[in-house]
Amino acid sequence: SASILPFINILFVVCFPLEPTTLRLLNSGPQKSDARIAGACVNLVKTLESADDRSEQPLNTDFRSAITYRSRANRTMSRLFLCFLFGAALASLAEIAPPRRRRSSEPSTVSSNNLLVEVSERALRAGIDRFGIWLAAQLYDVGQLPDFESSQRILKIKAYNIWLTSVNLGDFALKIDDRLGSASLEFPNVSLVIQGEWNGTPMRARDRGNLTVYVNNTRLELIHMVPKTFSGIPFIDRDVYCHATIEPLTLDFGDREGSMKWYNFALPRMEQDFRDGTHKMLCEEAVNILDEYLRYGAMHLSLQHLIYGRHLLNYSTVADPQFVGTSLILQHSGQIDEQAVKAQVDEHQRFDGDWMVKYSIHPDLINQMLVVLADASAFDKNLTIRNAENLQIHLALTTFQPPNITISEHSATLNIVSQWDVRMDESDEINLLTAYSEDFGLEAKFDNSAQLRFKLAVKQFNRDEANDSKEKDRATDSRSLFTNAVHRHYSAVIARFLRLPLPKYQNTTVTAGHVAFANGFLQFGADFASDEDATVNT
Repeated sequence: SASILPFINILFVVCFPLEPTTLRLLNSGPQKSDARIAGACVNLVKTLESADDRSEQPLNTDFRSAITYRSRANRTMSRLFLCFLFGAALASLAEIAPPRRRRSSEPSTVSSNNLLVEVSERALRAGIDRFGIWLAAQLYDVGQLPDFESSQRILKIKAYNIWLTSVNLGDFALKIDDRLGSASLEFPNVSLVIQGEWNGTPMRARDRGNLTVYVNNTRLELIHMVPKTFSGIPFIDRDVYCHATIEPLTLDFGDREGSMKWYNFALPRMEQDFRDGTHKMLCEEAVNILDEYLRYGAMHLSLQHLIYGRHLLNYSTVADPQFVGTSLILQHSGQIDEQAVKAQVDEHQRFDGDWMVKYSIHPDLINQMLVVLADASAFDKNLTIRNAENLQIHLALTTFQPPNITISEHSATLNIVSQWDVRMDESDEINLLTAYSEDFGLEAKFDNSAQLRFKLAVKQFNRDEANDSKEKDRATDSRSLFTNAVHRHYSAVIARFLRLPLPKYQNTTVTAGHVAFANGFLQFGADFASDEDATVNT
């Protein structure tokens, strides 16, 4: 079954510098080591296609890890910084050390947002299931492990040509603590088999043979995952602590020559050294794999869409994601061409329903799209009709202000104020200039790519501004002739151009969903599945 990283398939146009991830790994052994992998930059480049296509392309992204490992000789837990996908899914390494509380009392830097995305616990668990599969596969393919040595008095032993030959992660659990604003991932029953070769030097003798290390019932904990945003990309806080309890551990040296007593004497120390080495290997590899997994997810998140051929709809996150209950809440800008937006959606606009992802959309986001359409004269049109006397009547239809949407408790109304410049047949010198304000019902539907489409339904005609009675008669006559044609034109413009793409993860399909107008917002709840096995039920 395909697991999903719900949310968000949009294209990046700018280069966002993604700060390096710093992972602190707790090592129970006495050895200390530091390794720094330099620089992390996310170059996100988007290929823009025509507006009629509106096809979404994968991000051409180069993610390079930047991780600092630190070891400490104590047995406290470890704390973790985890990237969060919009995506996307949780998984990371962390510690039970003093957790950092959410700094809700600090002033927010959020100036505006038009979209609130709620990722349910069900969707997060689906992403965690995917990470578990990813982690097991990547651990199995980790390749040859570093050599290491253990020495005690007169005995030295070196292990080399070491490979991880069996990995079983067992069950794992995701725990969310919204009070601390963090999540934890626990693997309570990890089993590993490590095989290689060894040689030892007791006294002046030299022994060699095959080595097998059995690690059963190991507990791996990735704790205190705190969502963050970097350059508008959902991510996690950067310090990572990993804790693994390597108990029990069994060493099998196979057939060997020489005296057994030297190895029996040194066995407890060697087991501890192997335990420390296994802890370091498991945590470092798990963190590397986590980093790769989250960056891969970020690469397949889209936070920008091209609309109407040349306008950029930006869904960058404008605040750190937060846990509310068991859901992850993300606030997105929803701005077109970097326009300043004053709208604000907060967690009070969340809505009920057992959906994997829930979107709460401020009407100002739709109004921005209507402004762009009006600026492009999409609502303007020239029409010609013959009346009952077979005379040609010409209409120059223009909108002198952008249409506007208002959302009430359970409905949406689109108001269009238009100017009708009516010119009769060439023999008629009268030119009628009339302004009309009309209200239309606005319906919304979704398609499988998490794009909302809108449809007009005529509600009522408000007023005309013709002056004297003769002009009113002519205006009424011309209106009756052109009304249907004008409404068809408006409907075609709305159906073709007023399409709102929403954030989602690439290569996923909406399998079920519900659109509603409620509480002054457009709300959309959706379930997702990967494209290869999605059963669409729309």
